[in-house]
Amino acid sequence: MPFDWFDKLEHAGFFFLGSSLMGAWLLATGRWPRKWWLLPSLAAVVGLFDEAHQLMTPGRSGMDAGDWLADVLGGTLALIPVAVVAWRLRQRS
Repeated sequence: MPFDWFDKLEHAGFFFLGSSLMGAWLLATGRWPRKWWLLPSLAAVVGLFDEAHQLMTPGRSGMDAGDWLADVLGGTLALIPVAVVAWRLRQRS
């Protein structure tokens, strides 16, 4: 690892990507902005399951609050690009 908290950056990046894809799906199906809360909520739930799963994986440590917070932060930060794309699409129409 290049630095101590690199794994937190990986967690945030992974959940940012996943939540961005979820946001793209919400945009494509017309559910944005009514269902914006799904991005941080699902990041929190999936992150919790991921941390619990890591408890059962040899060589991994689980239930790390810092990892879970990085997951939630990544999922929440995905609101920004999704909102920007939604705004630009609205400006075009």
